[in-house]
Amino acid sequence: MGAKISNRLHSAFLQVFGSGKCIDARLYRKKYRHVRVEIGELRRLHIWPHSFISILILLVCISGQADALPGDETGPNRRVTIDQQYFVGQLSPRAVSEFHLNILMLQGLSIDIVVDAAHTLTPESSEFFAPLLGFLLRGFYHFYFTEPGMNAMHLSGTAFRQNAGGLNTKYYTSAKGSPRRPDGQTMRENYFAFLWDNIKGRFSDKNKPGFSIAGGNYTFSQKPVRNNMLVAMGGANAGMYFAEYIAKDLRYKNGHLSHFSGYISGRFDNYSYAENAPQAKKIGAANDLVDINNFYKKRGIKFRYTEVQEATILTFLMSGTTLSFLRSTFVRSYWGKPVQPLVINDIIFPDIYYYLTTRGPSYKVTGGFLTEKLAYPYSIERTQGTNPATEIQLGTRYFSPTHQAEILFLYSSLSKALGIKFYGEYFIYGNEKFAIKLWGGLTRYAPGSLQAEREMPGVRPQLVDTIEGIIGISIEY
Repeated sequence: MGAKISNRLHSAFLQVFGSGKCIDARLYRKKYRHVRVEIGELRRLHIWPHSFISILILLVCISGQADALPGDETGPNRRVTIDQQYFVGQLSPRAVSEFHLNILMLQGLSIDIVVDAAHTLTPESSEFFAPLLGFLLRGFYHFYFTEPGMNAMHLSGTAFRQNAGGLNTKYYTSAKGSPRRPDGQTMRENYFAFLWDNIKGRFSDKNKPGFSIAGGNYTFSQKPVRNNMLVAMGGANAGMYFAEYIAKDLRYKNGHLSHFSGYISGRFDNYSYAENAPQAKKIGAANDLVDINNFYKKRGIKFRYTEVQEATILTFLMSGTTLSFLRSTFVRSYWGKPVQPLVINDIIFPDIYYYLTTRGPSYKVTGGFLTEKLAYPYSIERTQGTNPATEIQLGTRYFSPTHQAEILFLYSSLSKALGIKFYGEYFIYGNEKFAIKLWGGLTRYAPGSLQAEREMPGVRPQLVDTIEGIIGISIEY
């Protein structure tokens, strides 16, 4: 029986390289060792791969304890976003990150409501009981929402790069629903339905998380192998991109300890993939890092799975945003207050991120100079391969409780064009506790750049693929 299932799954979802076709299988493995699976779900079977990860999860829970104590928060520091990309096409990494950040904000709100009620109903024991509730709730949200959400986010990264290459990507799950495939898988064209299936999978063994699949020929490129690597890297970089997105939001707005869970999960999304990569290669399981390693070997780029783990830990510990969250977790004078960036003499303590690119692994340093209403952000990214590339981004940002505007310029040694980003927020209505804002932005990507590999909605150097406009409304509370 197991052999029949395995043969059917292999024939239906075999990933093909070099032929111009891309079928990216994401299957769940529990009973049959020889069934092709997505290693992200193997990770689910090893929830505590190392004591270091256990410590991080404990930090998430403790942050819920600190968050539960009363403080003097001022101004709205949470929001619900309505983004035009939620309704049109495949979601970009930015849109997915914003949606998941909104979920973390709602979790923080629920914790605040519960612990405030505990303070009111049990004032004599609230100093013990309310923090304990915060501790338990944060752990519950992390395991049942953030972690399965990261699996869905990982697959959205692969789907985004598949669509950029001209493929038609759909999501499939083992959840009940229609339309269904002959093998019993349910199609989910909508990312939000797919995300919900992943979350429900944590509550019921009968409802397993699924996978994404893209069929057909690449429309826009004659280099299918490179396109397949962009697809694998789209998934591998999704978590780190989310962590960077959280850090940038914290830098210019009122951050919240509820974001710490997503920040840690994003930072360490590849950690277990790297740990399980040798096993995945041995049993024929789909693992983005295995595919990326094969790609690097053909190009003479040195790469070790342990390097991913080492770089993940080091960049996490050496980043200012990490220190900001730890300060708000353990220093009582910061409890109950917005999480602020670590600033020394108007200099933002920098963050370091580790990405995987077609030129090899890269380290990206982000930081800036901060005044009362102006910031001067910068980022420097450099690959570690045999033919290193360098990118530098500089800009300025105006920010206040009601309005924000930012312009960024990107220079890349890989592109002849200059990348430009503009973003703005306009206050429509509200007060200190509630606000409605209209926001939008326009980006001109530098084709071939590292930034374009992760964010550009297409792969062609033509204007239609290098220009991206965004618009939406945020309700801040």
